[in-house]
Amino acid sequence: MNGYNTPTSTKNVWSAKMIAVVSSIAVLSVALIAGLVITIATGTFSPKDTSDEIAKAAPPILIITECPDNVTSNNISARAEGYIVSDNGPCTLRINGQVVAATQKAGEQAKWSKTFTVLSNNHRLDFVVEDINGNKTEETREISYQALNNVVKYVQKPIVAGCSLRKKKAGGLNIREYAGTYYDVIDFISANDYSSSMTYTGYSVVSYDGYVWYQIISPRGKRGYVRSDLVANYQYY
Repeated sequence: MNGYNTPTSTKNVWSAKMIAVVSSIAVLSVALIAGLVITIATGTFSPKDTSDEIAKAAPPILIITECPDNVTSNNISARAEGYIVSDNGPCTLRINGQVVAATQKAGEQAKWSKTFTVLSNNHRLDFVVEDINGNKTEETREISYQALNNVVKYVQKPIVAGCSLRKKKAGGLNIREYAGTYYDVIDFISANDYSSSMTYTGYSVVSYDGYVWYQIISPRGKRGYVRSDLVANYQYY
């Protein structure tokens, strides 16, 4: 009977060593959570950091809606215009180093225009848009100029097989592989060249858009096509 009445002792599962380990983990967890809360509260960590850096690296946008390739006039002025915008604060547009337009804040779109004097036959315009972080967008345009009194005057003669055709309008002339602007350019006559002649073979084609194209032999001996309204059989006077 005594064996049944002897009290049994319960084993202590949580030893002093285990209690110390668990306490250390709890303290460390609390410290990590507190540190994260403080970091977010002070702004030293933000989920937007990465997107902000990408935005700062994005260059401003330059849009040129008008800028002539060539000017044929006795008035040697020309005009360019367009828009600028930056998602990263204010930005400034300079043309050949001169401030032309500026925005005051991110996302603001500013329309700009500039009238300038064409100073040479190939007048160069350097466009530079720069934002507050130094990001730049650059573009260069060249404008050719020809005074009206320098444009070749001519007496037009009938176009027949074997005659010499010359460029009759300002600007360069593309000689195409076949009749149509979508075919490859196989030869070219520059904007100021009114003396180079092409020999008309007597064969012509009407393209899909209704233009007549002459088959010619170019100044460099290549057989191709030119649009009939861009050339003439003429004599200087």
